[in-house]
Amino acid sequence: MPKVVVGSRAPKESKITANKSVLQKRIFHISNVTKCVASDVVDHLRLSQVDVISCFPAFKKDKNSVKPDDSQPSTSFRLCVDAKFSDIITKECTWPEHVRVRD
Repeated sequence: MPKVVVGSRAPKESKITANKSVLQKRIFHISNVTKCVASDVVDHLRLSQVDVISCFPAFKKDKNSVKPDDSQPSTSFRLCVDAKFSDIITKECTWPEHVRVRD
């Protein structure tokens, strides 16, 4: 696998700059939550100063291939955050008792 390097030097005298900022993302699976919507999970993480990139309810695949609406309540979620928030996400004290978090 090729190694990827992301520059960190400020472009003071250079004629080139990055086209856009690069975020290192981390994906987590949140489960064993009482039925709620994704915005409830995002609101909970805001209390810990975590900026969420995306949060989607995780549903079992339906044989009829009908995709449930993202606003439907769920007991598990797919969470995407900037990697700088990984330590907060993986702390036990961030989550209510018995909620499970895995990456």
